[in-house]
Amino acid sequence: MTIECAGMLEQMLLAQEQECVCEFFLNPTTTDVVCAIIASQFAVYYEEALKAQDSPFLKDHFEERWKNHVELKAVLFYSEACVRHEENDTIPAKLQG
Repeated sequence: MTIECAGMLEQMLLAQEQECVCEFFLNPTTTDVVCAIIASQFAVYYEEALKAQDSPFLKDHFEERWKNHVELKAVLFYSEACVRHEENDTIPAKLQG
């Protein structure tokens, strides 16, 4: 296993682990700001995994539908973060200039 592959797998596992933690911690009493922060972190992990999959070392080792799945997860969680930030008139870190 290459270092690049290990790094990509690390990002994927972090993202998946965060989703499990999210299901445990997020409940009706969790504020939108906390939900936005958590969703933003999911998006970052999935974006990093996607970047790693597109690296020269790994780009030919994954089916396109797997890359699409990872990209969808990144967009999904980033969108969730944006909605939660919008509800509280805050700006996601990724959009701050």
